[in-house]
Amino acid sequence: SFRRGASSATVRGRIGSKGYLEYVINGRAGQVMSIDITSGNDAVIVNAGSASGKNFSLEMSGGDHLLSIVNTGRAPSSYTLTVSIR
Repeated sequence: SFRRGASSATVRGRIGSKGYLEYVINGRAGQVMSIDITSGNDAVIVNAGSASGKNFSLEMSGGDHLLSIVNTGRAPSSYTLTVSIR
């Protein structure tokens, strides 16, 4: 969740080999969500609707949006995910 008055949030965590995690982000229609993820093994990506990758933006349709964090690597890894909405 975002701190009161903030337009971005950063989450750090660890994901297993071939692991999969989910986050839910809520936004209004027309807002733009920007995603940036880095990882120790450089193999962790984000899937959000039809968009996928390590760094991208997409226009929100309103309501909840599912972010799937996927480790495509063969080893566990730490990751840092930053989500901004404007």
